[in-house]
Amino acid sequence: MKLVADKVGYKYYRKNKKVLFELKETVLKPEEGKLTEIVGHSGSGKSTLLNICAGLLTPDTGHLLVGDKDLYSLSDEERSRFRNAHIGIIPQGQSVLKHLTVTENILLPISMYREDTPTNLLNELIENLGLKKLENEKAGGLSGGEMRRVAIARALIGKPEIILADEPTGDLDADNRKLVLTALKNIAGEGKTVLMVTHDREAEEYADKILKMDGGILI
Repeated sequence: MKLVADKVGYKYYRKNKKVLFELKETVLKPEEGKLTEIVGHSGSGKSTLLNICAGLLTPDTGHLLVGDKDLYSLSDEERSRFRNAHIGIIPQGQSVLKHLTVTENILLPISMYREDTPTNLLNELIENLGLKKLENEKAGGLSGGEMRRVAIARALIGKPEIILADEPTGDLDADNRKLVLTALKNIAGEGKTVLMVTHDREAEEYADKILKMDGGILI
């Protein structure tokens, strides 16, 4: 599924009413079947752009097209349902619910809008992401790398065509960075659109395309 950010921009106001742009008008067209990385230092606008692409932050200018839908022309409810069906999000930091089990965390997107449990896919994700024998463990007892792998499985359980990852390796050791980046590379190889923002220079060797963001401008 095609994702096109067409001249999207995001601004904010200082107390003196001066307009500042966190993201200047930007065009982004990540390719299907490719792992596209956006690199840049903290505060450069990477996460702002990713959140707009995820349907989580309404842009002040431009349009966000996913397939044939203008995402921000939809109501909040319509956008939430569309995102649940077509976009998988791996957020920055640890996002699992620690009081739930690994399996319950993975199935959260399914439980929101769907009644069927994709058992075969669930078992496949648990196996491929090295979570076997942990499926009934409370997420609060997992390591940082295990929590991140749960977040990836949760993003994939609904079979989304688009995967958006925000600093997925930021707090991981070398082994877990490699595992997570390899997983994202393989997902892209299945024909999905994978967009990752990162300041991890080691991640660049996994990318099919690298873009740089600086001062709210995508280069």
